[in-house]
Amino acid sequence: MNLDEGLECMDPHSPLLCGPDEEEHVSPYHHSDVSRSDRRLVVGAMSVTGVVMIAELAGGFLTNSLALISDSIHMLTHFLSLVIALSAMFLASLPRSNERTFGLYRAEVLAALINGLGLLLFCGFIIYEAYHRLVDRPDLEVGPMLAVAVIGLLANLLSAYLLIRAKRHDLNIKGAMAHMLADTMSSGAIIVVGVIMIFWPRYEMDALVSVIIAVLILVWSLRIIRDSSRILLELTPKGMDLENVFSEMKAIAGVTDVHDIHAWEITMGLRMMTSHVCISPKEMKRDGGRRITSDLRTMLKERYQVVHTTFQLECPSLGSIDGDH
Repeated sequence: MNLDEGLECMDPHSPLLCGPDEEEHVSPYHHSDVSRSDRRLVVGAMSVTGVVMIAELAGGFLTNSLALISDSIHMLTHFLSLVIALSAMFLASLPRSNERTFGLYRAEVLAALINGLGLLLFCGFIIYEAYHRLVDRPDLEVGPMLAVAVIGLLANLLSAYLLIRAKRHDLNIKGAMAHMLADTMSSGAIIVVGVIMIFWPRYEMDALVSVIIAVLILVWSLRIIRDSSRILLELTPKGMDLENVFSEMKAIAGVTDVHDIHAWEITMGLRMMTSHVCISPKEMKRDGGRRITSDLRTMLKERYQVVHTTFQLECPSLGSIDGDH
């Protein structure tokens, strides 16, 4: 069959390239979501973190507690992560243009990666210092150490509350919450160890707690690095098995084959997908494949949270016809 004969199965007014409906172009992180309220919450968490960071650092030097010093440095990395998150929120709120067609959502991912790498350096420093503390076994001022640790715990809980109230859940907010969890647990551990040392003055326990804090932070930092790297490398989003996607797309009535599937994320939760979809001549003639593309978009959005899809429709009767994405 030649090309002209095959074209009779198509609606002449239907494009071979079928992209998303207008509503599909709207990101789940619409500009209104990057609200002033969210920014104020992050600024509030930054303020609390900054004050307690200074208090813990001063308290650590005054009481000779490595656990407090390590927690204050962790608070510093948390403070910086919030600064990065706030900057990324601002960049992500900038409108799209001809030069940034997806906006600047990737700024969030880059910020998360930088934050994760910074945490790795922090972990190395604390483990190094803990080793020397275990060898030297310096004396500690346990009472003041406990008081500062309690203040740190209360501040972490307040900051966590502020971040939970934010509507956004990108990698940077996730990273900040990871910091908060580690901070809260480390403050709690310092308090427990401080109480124990009042009755059993084995001051090397301070260094051991520091190592535990560092390991905990290491685990969280590796997860942040993994998730941000996955997005930057444009790997298939987590939980999205392309074999299952292929099967479910072929199960849509009128679809005869699917190939050249590409799926990736612009930022956390903003999933994109393109593919070639072969449909029956009957479907192409009826409405140019509009019903099929609508069903495909609905399935992919509900099952895999894909918010932006582009399909190149192909009709077997036409032979090979290419369309631009």
